[in-house]
Amino acid sequence: IIDRSPPPPAGLLARALDAAARTPWWAVILIFAVLARLRPETATALAGVCVASMSVDFGVASVGLLIGRAMRPPEPWQRRGVGHSITLILWTLVSLGVARLLARPVLPGNHPGFFLVWIVLCAITLNSIRLIPTHIGRRRIIANIKQFTHHEWWPSWALYLPMLPVFIRLAIKHRSLMCWTCVNPGIRPGGGIVGESKQDILKCLHDPRALTQYAFEPGESDRTAHALARIESDMGGYPVIIKPDAGQRGSGVVLAHNPEEAARAIDATPGRVLVQRYHPGPVEVGVFWVRDVRTVGVETGDEPQGAIYAVTRKVFPAVVGDGRRPLRRLILDHPRYNLQARVYCRHLRHRLDEIPEKGERVVLTTAGNHARGCRFEDGADIITPEFERAIDSIARAWRGPGGEPFDFGRFDIRAATEQGLAAGHDLAIIELNGITSEATNIYDPSWTRRRAFGVLAGQWSRAFALGAARMRRGVRPMTLFELLRLVLLPGQG
Repeated sequence: IIDRSPPPPAGLLARALDAAARTPWWAVILIFAVLARLRPETATALAGVCVASMSVDFGVASVGLLIGRAMRPPEPWQRRGVGHSITLILWTLVSLGVARLLARPVLPGNHPGFFLVWIVLCAITLNSIRLIPTHIGRRRIIANIKQFTHHEWWPSWALYLPMLPVFIRLAIKHRSLMCWTCVNPGIRPGGGIVGESKQDILKCLHDPRALTQYAFEPGESDRTAHALARIESDMGGYPVIIKPDAGQRGSGVVLAHNPEEAARAIDATPGRVLVQRYHPGPVEVGVFWVRDVRTVGVETGDEPQGAIYAVTRKVFPAVVGDGRRPLRRLILDHPRYNLQARVYCRHLRHRLDEIPEKGERVVLTTAGNHARGCRFEDGADIITPEFERAIDSIARAWRGPGGEPFDFGRFDIRAATEQGLAAGHDLAIIELNGITSEATNIYDPSWTRRRAFGVLAGQWSRAFALGAARMRRGVRPMTLFELLRLVLLPGQG
């Protein structure tokens, strides 16, 4: 009898496949459904190995993968229907068959590193096979390549990993790993690391240029009704901005034009919700201000106490209609907007089939946040002596609950014109962010990684220096354990 089955794998992979073979079929379906819901192509690559080694039945793996793929929300530009369901079933079977064939070379291997590299390469291959046949798919491949190669699109961990030697050097220089948590002693926790209250920060800014906002607690009786009444009585009506008090990266921010939109946004916010007066702009910038370390302890007086470290100009993207293509195609065909097509199509999901007239301009987002589609550009040309004096006076006006001064962070500002902004007039402070805010000009698409990392390193060099100065004056830094608890368990930090 000739045995044509694959050679038995050895080592760690062998033990894993043996465990898969002894797992009940229903548990295998559940496992692959969960994995496919999260990472469909990676799950398919793993299933291919299991099927090729005969540890898992092809049908069982197919059912699990199909359930997981069906549970995934569709891309914002996709339409769900019978055609989508048929395509989903066919692709699940075809991709698993391809993964099974590609798995043959990995079975004899026993090195975990080799196996992980193969899984990644197999997942990329499957994704490419899926995307290449369609115009939209090819556009997505181009977008994925651009996002991988430019730091503007990297996740935070990838952006900050190269900064690790800088943090180590600064910790050695200042003889403290955590001294930077002493910056902004009036902002809790740790100068504004995570979960800080936007309301508590902005109400400490004793300057008329801070936009009025009101907070409403989650357990408050008739919270929505009270908020709507306050909008009409004290805020001059609509539009208004609705946002969570502890939101991050623009999540949950809604521009409400009427009571119905405001009520939906308030009801959808689980924690404390803020209602803020809307400033139409259209100019919006992020201004990063840093205290001069020599002024630590002498924060009174009218003399300048710091300087603008960076200014970011926020550009709100728009497409121009040609009278032929629907909004969906205008977004996906654009060389830049395709990179954030998910964000734009989700925001404009009810208009994607609309065909704008030739020359008609459609704004894709009004949120001044990179994660929500805004383009960031370096705005150093806006900095003038008048602008610097205006920002310095605003920073000096901030006082914490115990009279603590402001040291370091970013003001988000709106104005009617850039000329008025540069002259220090018509400034409206939307928000103030603390120690973990960034000089967001590092996301300028024209900047090199070297230039961006240089600005980031300079920002943290100043944070460590200010923190060390505060610590010498008695401010207690957070411990590493407190920081980890705060980041990993923010509700218990």
